[in-house]
Amino acid sequence: MRKCAVCRTLFEAFDPIEQKYIDLPIKHGRVEQIRPELLNKDEYSCPYCYSADRDRMIIMFINMLHQKVKAGIDFLEIAPSGALQRYLYKYWGESNLYTADLYMDDVDYSIDIQDMKSLGDRRFDFIVCSHVLEHVQDDRKAMRELNRVLAHNGLGIIIVPMDLNRTKTDEAWGLSKEENIRRFGQEDHVRCYCKEDFILRLKESGFGVWELDKSFFTEQDFNDNALTDTSALYLVYKNKDQYLNRNQIICQFNEIYQYKHQHYVTPSGECNYWIDVCDVYKDSLRIWGWFYINELNSKETRFKVMLLGERKKYVWGFKARRREDIQEKFGGAEHNYLFSGIDFLMPISEFDEIYGGGVYILAENEGVSYIIQITAKMN
Repeated sequence: MRKCAVCRTLFEAFDPIEQKYIDLPIKHGRVEQIRPELLNKDEYSCPYCYSADRDRMIIMFINMLHQKVKAGIDFLEIAPSGALQRYLYKYWGESNLYTADLYMDDVDYSIDIQDMKSLGDRRFDFIVCSHVLEHVQDDRKAMRELNRVLAHNGLGIIIVPMDLNRTKTDEAWGLSKEENIRRFGQEDHVRCYCKEDFILRLKESGFGVWELDKSFFTEQDFNDNALTDTSALYLVYKNKDQYLNRNQIICQFNEIYQYKHQHYVTPSGECNYWIDVCDVYKDSLRIWGWFYINELNSKETRFKVMLLGERKKYVWGFKARRREDIQEKFGGAEHNYLFSGIDFLMPISEFDEIYGGGVYILAENEGVSYIIQITAKMN
């Protein structure tokens, strides 16, 4: 019996990988045998949520982290996985979730991972970069960029397809699609990693690296998710004085981040806002309105809803809604209200005891933060 870590569904077996991924390299002339580190060809994807085995292993770690960390951390996923995103929005609502990719639609940042200059230094507390680096021309430059945008005390998961039989990374840029398939397994791959070389490149980029393998998780975790015995995640960090013990990483991360959003700065200056709706209707909390920090680009504003109860605090990040009507009414050359919309909906089953301490909206942009308290009506 299997149990998917992402959708938590029970069933007999995962689905095998598509046969074309096995046949194509052979068809184009590959003769050597590949020994993947994190790939179960026979039980690859979940028949319910379509998560790959690497998605399930990432969620195994994130779920362990979520059981401890209750602060609203800023979370970035490069080339987002649909299965991963659905899980994060459902179970990690206390975070601000951001996505980035050069070619995908509907991401927060349309950027090249090799040059993420639009993202500030030390911007994100947690980063996931899964099966991306094998696509880019300069993976070392991309690794340095990931290091730059990771917070000093942050953590990241970086994984790539790897051949455990290799003693040297095979890479080349500008080959034909057919040659890429033969050498690297897919037409859009430009390298096949050697394990030791991959870890060395991460360290040369400034990261500390922990390998999270079967000894870090449990036999049951691996069996439930049909992971091969060689499966591993690579957990990276910048603060090499903090994460000295692999088995204490989650507790150490929690100690740092449990108070990250405990205090919010409200600097001098001006902001404009209007809350049209804040009520509980049909078992859901709804908040609708707009919020604008003067003289700043509204597209860069990030919102959170904070709910305080007698014993608990909840923080959910959410994306701004496009509001042409507000821009037309209040905006102009100096004030861009276009992305000032607040549109928040959360089932009340996700939380309890929220009204004793109040409902708050937090807006943050370029280090400037504002917090307002609003009142929810019970219908």
